[in-house]
Amino acid sequence: MSGTDARPSASLSATSDLPKAVDVAYRTLREWILQGVLVAGQGLPEAELAVRIGVSRTPLREAIG
Repeated sequence: MSGTDARPSASLSATSDLPKAVDVAYRTLREWILQGVLVAGQGLPEAELAVRIGVSRTPLREAIG
């Protein structure tokens, strides 16, 4: 086959089953709020939360916004 084949490889399609980082951040923040880990009026140190959740700051910002 030529190098112009547009079909995704098997390894690429397998990664589509993984949750997006913004979804992980949103679900985690929601759970922490519901569990009282994060409370109203508490500051949200972006860099610290991103590390704790295991995502970069961009998906964290998207989840918050």
